[in-house]
Amino acid sequence: MQDQQIESSIKVSVLVPVYGVEKYIERCARSLFAQTMTDDIEFIFVNDASPDNSIEILKQVIEEYPERKKNVRIINHDHNKGLVVARVTGVKSARGEYVVHCDSDDWVEPDMYRLMYRSAKANDSDIVVCGYFSEFGESKTIHVPSLLADREERASNILRIEKMHQFLWQRLVRKEFYDKYDFKADPAVTYCEDFVVVVPMHLLTDKVSVVSEALYHYNCANPGSMTRQKTVKRVEAGKLALDIIEDFIVKHNHPAVLPALQYRKFLYYLPLITCLESYDPKLWLELDNPDVKINLMARSRVSVWLVRHKLFTTNKLLQIAIRKIFNR
Repeated sequence: MQDQQIESSIKVSVLVPVYGVEKYIERCARSLFAQTMTDDIEFIFVNDASPDNSIEILKQVIEEYPERKKNVRIINHDHNKGLVVARVTGVKSARGEYVVHCDSDDWVEPDMYRLMYRSAKANDSDIVVCGYFSEFGESKTIHVPSLLADREERASNILRIEKMHQFLWQRLVRKEFYDKYDFKADPAVTYCEDFVVVVPMHLLTDKVSVVSEALYHYNCANPGSMTRQKTVKRVEAGKLALDIIEDFIVKHNHPAVLPALQYRKFLYYLPLITCLESYDPKLWLELDNPDVKINLMARSRVSVWLVRHKLFTTNKLLQIAIRKIFNR
C-alpha cells in the first residue's frame, strides 16, 4: 500500500545511467538531491556494471540526504549493456507522471525539474524542452531553445542543431507518451542515440512547450566523451542512427524533414576526409553525400572537392599539413 501511495504521488522520475564517472557522480547527485521538488520526485540510478568507485561514491552522497532516501533507487546491471539499454532500464522502472534523463557526468540547476513540470502541466505537454549550458572548464555557452511552428520544422531544426537541440536530458517527457510509442534506440547505436529518440518524439506530437532558462550543465570537458572521438566506428554508428531516422521519416510521410537529415549526414561523414584518425575517402564516396547548402570551413570545402575528384593522396597530404600547422 505504501509503495502504491508513493507511486501515485510521483510527478517526475529522473533517470541516471552510471558508468565510469567517479570523478563526476558526486557533483551530479548533489545537484539532483538539491532540487526544489521534494517528495514528488524520484531518482533512479542505473549502474551499468561500472568498473570504478562511482556507485560507492553515490551511496555515500545518498547517506547525506536522508530525506531523499525513500525516493532513490539504484538498479544494477549484471554486465555492461551500454547507454541505450541503461536508459531503457530507467524508463521501465520509472513511476513518475513524467520522465527525464540526466547524464551522470553533468549537473543541473536546483529549480530545473520544478520549472519543467510546471510548464508541462500548464500546457498539457507531452514534451518540455529547456535551455542548457555547454561547459568547457572555466568557460560556458548558453543555448536557449525556441518553440517552432510545427512538427516538421521542429524535427528539421533538431537535425540541424539550430533553434532546438537534440539532447534527451533537456527534455521532460510524459511517461504515458513515452510508453505508448516505446521510444528507444537500437543498442547497436553508440553515437547519435539522442537523435534516434528525439526526432521521432517531435514528429509524433504537437504538445510541446519550452522553458527558456538554461537549467542543465552539459560537461563538454570530459575527455572520455564519445563525442570527442573521431573514428570510422563513430561514423558507422552515426550512419546507422541516421538510417533509422530516415526510415521513420519516410514511413510516417514527413518528406519536408529529409533535407535536414541529408545535412546532418553530410556533417557526420565529413571526418572521413578531414580527420587523420578516421581518414577513409573511399568510404566517404560510398556513403550518401549529396550537395547540400552548408557553410563549411575552407579546409572542408577543399577536401570535398579533392575527394569528389578522387585526389585522395593530395587530400591526405593537406590534412597532414593542417595537423602540423595547427596541431590538430
